[in-house]
Amino acid sequence: MCPWVAASGTWIRAASRKFESATLNNPNRRSPTTGFFNDFTREYTQSAAFASVDFDIIENLTLTLGTRYYDIENSFRGANMGSFGCKVYGNGLSGPCPRSNGTNVDEQPDNTNTTDGFRSRANLTWRITGDALVYATWSEGYRPGGFNRGSACGAKDPQTGINQWCFPTSYESDDLTNIEAGWKTSFWAVGRSSMARSTRKSGRTCRLGCSRRNWASRTCSPS
Repeated sequence: MCPWVAASGTWIRAASRKFESATLNNPNRRSPTTGFFNDFTREYTQSAAFASVDFDIIENLTLTLGTRYYDIENSFRGANMGSFGCKVYGNGLSGPCPRSNGTNVDEQPDNTNTTDGFRSRANLTWRITGDALVYATWSEGYRPGGFNRGSACGAKDPQTGINQWCFPTSYESDDLTNIEAGWKTSFWAVGRSSMARSTRKSGRTCRLGCSRRNWASRTCSPS
């Protein structure tokens, strides 16, 4: 069964053939007050293994080396749908739907992707005294790729009328390299206190920041 959407209280079957193959959590038609909804399922699986080793170069100088291997499988299924194209602007009434409004993500060519690799870390710590140390760290990070809800184009050439840019239906994983140096110390004042300071320099590609998500699956409920 294909989902239905409503515009101004009138039920409109939204491009039934276009959405027949969509993987939907709720394939039934929505209420008359629903003009737009998302019904997506994203599956995300990550397997990983890591190792870390400390080397005491001298008694108070320690080198730490570590690495992490990861393997990610990522998929996106479902559809979004709306009745916006059925509205006759200016009088508040609904008219015929000249086109399907929404995206069947199951039919996108890139709704599944995989990636794997290593991300590593090195740290050097010098314990000056029992209450003070300095350190330097080099580390790598990443953020998994993902998907957009369809694509759209814009920025038409004023002479040819051809779109100059389209945003992609998916995006790749991005990477981050972090270099950090700092010191930590503690002292006795009123009770025990501590101080720390660090300086970081990060190089990144694509997007700002780095985060990890480790959930087996996630369902985006219709809204």
